[in-house]
Amino acid sequence: MTPLNYLDFDLAIETLDATTNRHRARVLNSPVGQATGEFTLPFDERDLELLFLRLGRPRRSVRRIGSPEMAAAQQFGSTLYQTVFTGGVQNCLQRSLDAARSQGRGVRLRLRLSDAPVLTDLPWEFLFDTNHSHFLAYSTATPIVRYLDLPQGMGPLAVEPPLKILVMIANPRDYGYEPLDVEAEWQKVHGALAELEEQGLVEVTRLEVATLGALQRQLRRDSYHIFHFVGHGGFDEQTQSGALLLEDEDGRSRMVSGHYLGALLRDHFSLRLALLNACEGARTSRVDPFAGVAQHLVQQGIPAVIAMQ
Repeated sequence: MTPLNYLDFDLAIETLDATTNRHRARVLNSPVGQATGEFTLPFDERDLELLFLRLGRPRRSVRRIGSPEMAAAQQFGSTLYQTVFTGGVQNCLQRSLDAARSQGRGVRLRLRLSDAPVLTDLPWEFLFDTNHSHFLAYSTATPIVRYLDLPQGMGPLAVEPPLKILVMIANPRDYGYEPLDVEAEWQKVHGALAELEEQGLVEVTRLEVATLGALQRQLRRDSYHIFHFVGHGGFDEQTQSGALLLEDEDGRSRMVSGHYLGALLRDHFSLRLALLNACEGARTSRVDPFAGVAQHLVQQGIPAVIAMQ
């Protein structure tokens, strides 16, 4: 299947009154112009906690069709969609989808939440289009991207093959999480990319040990386009900051903050993407939108990060 090209639909949300959950949605850029609307979010803290308990936090990745979890996600996504996409904003989105479809393109929904940090923890990826009865994020024609406003511009993203991927799989022996099957995780990555490797389009390198020192040494030896981390992560409620669980030189656990990891990666200008296969790698604070690991990496200059809340 030929990859889609996308038209951007930039939706900025700002909090007007946090005590009453009143917010403003502004379409800053779209194929058909701009629009503005205001809404009151119909969820309180208790509603969200119940949702997270039902779906799991961290959210489990596989749900069978028709399950109570799927129904809860659809109900939440429907309510969120109907609340935010009303009036001119809804009309603007629908016309943008029609315009993109006529050109054989998709619409990339770019959410800007820097001015509404209280909403960053919402699972926006559950947005459910009630008019067409589908999750937006399920379709390649309507991906959802959380966009962070930064002072620096974005450099070029295109690279000449091969695309070089550095994989780190962390499995410290002394922590309370369930141990990873390291070889199985590696085979998943390697197997998914085997055909592309055979064609010379991709090169995959695996770090032998998951330490900061090993990562730094390998990045100095060679240039990579993608950093792929597999392991455990978490978000500290007290410090309001995210971290990944790496290993020290003795194979024991070492918590590494997003700030520290971002400082290590920021000077490697070849990096285009970080993929964090770790729980809560994208969870952030409702006060500081850059408190999560993924957000720290973006702030430090990594152009894009894929991670889980």
